Amino acid sequence: MDKAFDFVRSMAGSGDPERARTVLPPARDRVQAAIDSAERIRDAIRGQGRFALVGDGFGRFPEIAAADPLRIAVDTGAGGICAYDARSRLAGGHRIRVEAVTGSVIVASVTAGSVSCTERFIDAVHALPSPRPAAHAALQVSPPTPGPSQLSVREAYFAKSRAVAAAEAVGRLSASAVTACPPGVPIVLPGEVITAQRVAFLALVAASPSGRVLGAAAADATSLRAVDE
Repeated sequence: MDKAFDFVRSMAGSGDPERARTVLPPARDRVQAAIDSAERIRDAIRGQGRFALVGDGFGRFPEIAAADPLRIAVDTGAGGICAYDARSRLAGGHRIRVEAVTGSVIVASVTAGSVSCTERFIDAVHALPSPRPAAHAALQVSPPTPGPSQLSVREAYFAKSRAVAAAEAVGRLSASAVTACPPGVPIVLPGEVITAQRVAFLALVAASPSGRVLGAAAADATSLRAVDE
């Protein structure tokens, strides 16, 4: 990339823009090559059969007129791997960074000039492993419904509290907001009753390859902060 930049800069500074136009491929050709590259990636993913392409279902929605041909939304959840885990593995093991990610979908963007990376991306996606079902279970379970609140957020937050084992916290009032990522929203708020369903969901997220639990007394959600009785 640095060499290409230096080359283009030397062309621009040479006082001969015509030479630069004749040496570099036309912009229209570079864009079309990128579109063709993106379509080859889609064809390869369809052919492999493990993952699904989100865009293939757009035809069911009349309000969707068209989709960006340079962006490839891959449903990695359909292939048994969390999209957050897939993103980490693509970046760490293959130096490939995707543009966006949700719990089960990664979005790759193909730009003009990256055509040579097509096969590398296809090979990397097909090499993604299928994690243990337990590690992937958090993606298949909806967040638990809110429990009853017995104190205001302020009252619970400033009340005397202590860290207790997650199993022992069931039935007690939470002294902190505990957020699970994914989905990235609080699962329990200060003053709410800590339920067994919430404890189970937090444990699933903490055990998933790229899940995180914030606000618990322990990062693995084995300990929660509860209001003193």
